Amino acid sequence: MTGSDCSEERQRFIEDMALLYEKAGHTRMQGRIIAWLMICVPPHQTAGEIAAGLQASKASISTNIRMFVDFGVIERFTRPPERRDFYRLGDDAWARAVERGFPLIAAFGGLAERGLGLVGDEPEARARLQEMGEFYEFYEREVRAVLARWERRKRAR
Repeated sequence: MTGSDCSEERQRFIEDMALLYEKAGHTRMQGRIIAWLMICVPPHQTAGEIAAGLQASKASISTNIRMFVDFGVIERFTRPPERRDFYRLGDDAWARAVERGFPLIAAFGGLAERGLGLVGDEPEARARLQEMGEFYEFYEREVRAVLARWERRKRAR
């Protein structure tokens, strides 16, 4: 499926994903790549096929795919005897994306703890920092529990 083969509804889906990714702090191209890999046939594509399908430069596709591969959201593989790399959404891409956020959650919690050491006995500042630290501790615990429930649900399918 190439960009010219793409129905208006599919193009709208791709652009809606691009806008959603942009709202989440990513680039529109990252959203387009994810959307493309969700609806393309076959489900694995070369960087050139993705670029053609999205009518984008190969350089832009390559740069963004590399980031997704590093995050574990997109998998790169070969199909012998071909020498080309193919890309597809990774197994459990969404859970992996969420897991990538754990270091950031821990960093916020650590920063709150560090802030407590700076403010001494100042009650209002301590309260704000304690709230922040408790929130991120709670948030991490809950997200880990959600991921565990998700894994159990997947195994039960």
